[in-house]
Amino acid sequence: MEITHLPILGANVSLKDSVKAMRIQQRSAVVREGPTNLELIKITKIFKALGHNLTKLSNVNVDQPVYRSTPAEISSRDLDLKKPNNTSEAWNSFMNSVGSDYILIDAYLGTALIVTRHEGQSGEIETSPADCYCLGPDEHSIPPATIVPSNNCSRCSSDVLCE
Repeated sequence: MEITHLPILGANVSLKDSVKAMRIQQRSAVVREGPTNLELIKITKIFKALGHNLTKLSNVNVDQPVYRSTPAEISSRDLDLKKPNNTSEAWNSFMNSVGSDYILIDAYLGTALIVTRHEGQSGEIETSPADCYCLGPDEHSIPPATIVPSNNCSRCSSDVLCE
C-alpha cells in the first residue's frame, strides 16, 4: 500500500499536455477523469497513442480503473489515509470489494491523491518520465543514446517516439 500524487486531467486534454503535466509533477501516469469514471493511464500508453497520431487523452484505451472513494467508505472501514500499510488488510478488502488496485482518496488543484495496492505499482508511476519510449509490445522507456539511426529500438527493432 502506497499513497501517491498524480495529475488528474479531463478526457479532452491533449496528449502532449498530458505529457507536460506528468513532467511537471515528475510522474509517469495520469488519472483521466471522465463523466462517470476515473482511469489510470501510464505514459507508455500515451506515447503509443501519440505514435498512432492520436491527439486527446480520451483516445487512449486503458483497463486500469481508479475507484473514487467517499468519506463514509473510508470512515466505515477504518482505513488509515496517512500510512495505508497500518491497515493493509482493510485496504485489500476494500480494493477487492470495488474491483480496483487504485483508490482516489482526494483531489485538489489538478492533483489526484491515490492509494495503490502494491508498492511496485506506485514505484512504477512515481518515476520521472523518460524522453523516449519504444512503441513495440513491451512499451518500455529507452535512453536516446541507444536509438539506432532510423529511430528504431536497439532491443526489439520497433519504432521509437521521443517527445
